[in-house]
Amino acid sequence: MPTVDSQDQVVDRDLCLDPLRTELEQRLGDEARRRLRRERNLAARRRSRTPRPTPPRVPTQTLTYLGDRLSGGLQDRRSRLDRLADHPQLPVLHDADDLAAAMGIEISELRFLAFAPTHSRVNHYQRFLLPKKTGGHRQISAPMPRLKAAQHWIYQRILAQVPVHRAAKGFLPGHSIVDNARPHVGADVVINMDLENFFPTITFARVKGLFRTLGYSEQVATILGLLCTEPEVETYEWLGERYHVARGPRFLPQGAPSSPPVTNLLCRRLDRRLDGLARSLGFHYTRYADDLTFSGSGEATDRVGKLLGKARDIIEHEGFRPHPKKTRVLRAGRQQEVTGIVVNRKLSLDRKTLRRFRAVLFQVELDGPAGKRWGNGGDLLASLEGYAHFVHMVDAEKGRAFLDRVEAIKARYGSDSIEL
Repeated sequence: MPTVDSQDQVVDRDLCLDPLRTELEQRLGDEARRRLRRERNLAARRRSRTPRPTPPRVPTQTLTYLGDRLSGGLQDRRSRLDRLADHPQLPVLHDADDLAAAMGIEISELRFLAFAPTHSRVNHYQRFLLPKKTGGHRQISAPMPRLKAAQHWIYQRILAQVPVHRAAKGFLPGHSIVDNARPHVGADVVINMDLENFFPTITFARVKGLFRTLGYSEQVATILGLLCTEPEVETYEWLGERYHVARGPRFLPQGAPSSPPVTNLLCRRLDRRLDGLARSLGFHYTRYADDLTFSGSGEATDRVGKLLGKARDIIEHEGFRPHPKKTRVLRAGRQQEVTGIVVNRKLSLDRKTLRRFRAVLFQVELDGPAGKRWGNGGDLLASLEGYAHFVHMVDAEKGRAFLDRVEAIKARYGSDSIEL
């Protein structure tokens, strides 16, 4: 049996060993934790290097019907990867699920925007008329915010990724009517043609065909075509409810952000053929929306009739119609204009129009906007400012002076008194 002294020695020894034991346990614990951390990091790196098997994707069956005579190809979900590869920036989309996910919306939202009933209480557009410079009115269809966002996505992610023909000058970033007019400066002859009913001529079938040509499946091309087109609509009241009834085929609406780039892509072959014709006969060719311009000098001036005849044939073969009343042949002895810009010797503006603009601007500065009018618009300030910007594109110094005067009118009279 141990004595008291021996017991005290054991206690003293334990007291001395306790700190050592604690330190040892802490070191072992730290080492164990470090080892565990290393093992976990190593395992994580191994997992990241090992590709995980992709679970089979189950396509939804929700978009099997989007409207009468529009739904026949919705079962085709096979996009042509070889064609999409021609434009590497295009998103690979096989079906509605891919499209909705890429757009960041639910499949139900995509169906709501693309669905094309013959009659509905929902209207995705606000429609109004704008006066044309040549008389009459042009219908503008402004999409509602949700559809407009979808059309912006189509423009930015798909349409803007495909190059247009070099002759196309309209609706392109960094381009204006000045770029369209510049190639024709100083020519002996300038020929202007116009495509009649340009936007209504571009039907749903043609728009869907464009997306099919890019490589998209029938389902994706159908949905994109529906998002980019609209039919003529008549509105009725019945039992206190307003109904919108579709009349006729769907076509490209003026006012949608997706419409201008669609026209440029659909006109690529038209531009290629007309450009080839023009070059073969010694002419230059450009297109700004539905305005076609040819110009030439020297011997080319003797081939104007041949150019016009062959150009009309090409235009009609490509599914468009030349406007019978808007073909003009302007020779060097008279004022030559291209999209509103004079091109006889240099880029300039019509002198008579400039004089009238200065006169209106002076009268507004003198006694206010009441009773004054400029252009076909009802908003005097917007019309004056718009023409001043037009002048600025052609002559920056002169345009800047006009814009400063318009700003002074705004500051003096305010916008409330500008509306006519």
